[in-house]
Amino acid sequence: MKQIIENFRQFIKEADNREVPAMDGGDPLYPKITSQIGHLQGFENIIVMVDISGDTVMVTYTDPKGGLPLKQLDQQNDPPMGSITMRKTKNTKGGDGSCVGADKDLEKSKGAWVVSIVDSNMGPLLYDVAMEIACLDLTAPSWAKQFGTSGHVGLTSDRTSVTGGAFDVWQKFYSQRPDIKKVQLDDLENTLTPTDSDNCDSDSAKLHPPYPHPFAVKGPEDEEKLKADSAENLKKSPLMKVYVKDNARTLMSLKAIGRLGIRA
Repeated sequence: MKQIIENFRQFIKEADNREVPAMDGGDPLYPKITSQIGHLQGFENIIVMVDISGDTVMVTYTDPKGGLPLKQLDQQNDPPMGSITMRKTKNTKGGDGSCVGADKDLEKSKGAWVVSIVDSNMGPLLYDVAMEIACLDLTAPSWAKQFGTSGHVGLTSDRTSVTGGAFDVWQKFYSQRPDIKKVQLDDLENTLTPTDSDNCDSDSAKLHPPYPHPFAVKGPEDEEKLKADSAENLKKSPLMKVYVKDNARTLMSLKAIGRLGIRA
C-alpha cells in the first residue's frame, strides 16, 4: 500500500515536467471541466483531495488541511462541495461480477473501479479525476508504464443504484466524450457473451433508459418484450460500460494550479 501511494506521488511529481494539454481540444465536455476548474480557483482555500485507502479511493473538495469547505460569505456562488468514492469490484457470490469488460486490453486486469457514492454540487470534475485515477496502474513506478494497457482497468457506475443526476453524467460520458474509450459489459446471465470475465451486475442499469420504467412492465407481454430486448438494452445502456482514459489531463491541470492533494 505504501508503494502505491509513493508511485502515485511520483506520477504527480513527474507531471511538473510535462506540458499540460489544452482542455478544450474538440471535446464537447472539456469546456465544462475547464469552467469548473475556474470556479474552483475562485475559492482560495479549496482543493481536490485524493484519499487512497486499500481498494477504496475518495476524491473530495476540501481545504488543504482536510476539513470540509464552508460557504464563503464574500462569494456570490456556493463553493465546490462534495465527494466521489470508488472501490474495486467485488467478484464474489452476490457481488458485482468481474466487470473487466470485453476488451483484449483489459483482459489481464482485476476488474474495474466502481463509483459507490456521489454527493457533489460540482460532480463532472470529480468524475474526471476519479476516472483518471482508475485508469492508472498504481503499482507501476514510471509514467510510461502507468498508462500501459495493463493498467487500463477503468471506471464504471454503481452496480445497484444510480441517481438521475449521476445517470446524466454517465450518459454524457457515453455519448459526448470521444476521448474516452467505452468497453462493453455483460450481465450476470451471460446475455451477450459466454465468458464470465465481462459479467457485471446490471441492477442499476435496469432502472434507467433504454430499459423501460419498472412500473411500465405490467404483464406477460411486457415481460417477453423486455427479455427479447435484453441484449440491445445492454449494448445501449451507459451504465453497462467500463470507461477508460489514456491521459491525465484533469489531474495535471489541477496539479499545475496547485489544487491537487494526496492523502493516505
